[in-house]
Amino acid sequence: MARDRTDFADRIRPPAPKGAEFTEAQLESALLQVAVLMERQPAFAPIFVRLEAELAAAREAEANGPLARAKALRDQQARKAEQRLKRSNVVALAHAHS
Repeated sequence: MARDRTDFADRIRPPAPKGAEFTEAQLESALLQVAVLMERQPAFAPIFVRLEAELAAAREAEANGPLARAKALRDQQARKAEQRLKRSNVVALAHAHS
């Protein structure tokens, strides 16, 4: 009995296992290495394109990910607290001169 063959090329890749993510520096290094290889062998173009996409996605995730949003929220709250402190100092100063 022959098994049916399935072409997985058009399917969405399953998520990478935990710990399998690459750092931005690793992706940049790999992209440079593949760029050098491509000069001699254009067949590496699909790998180059994929690494470019993964690097862009990593940068996007870093810029808009949960950590970036948390830092932005913290900075926003710090600015609000600073503004409240300045207003209270102005009011205290106005009462002192009255």
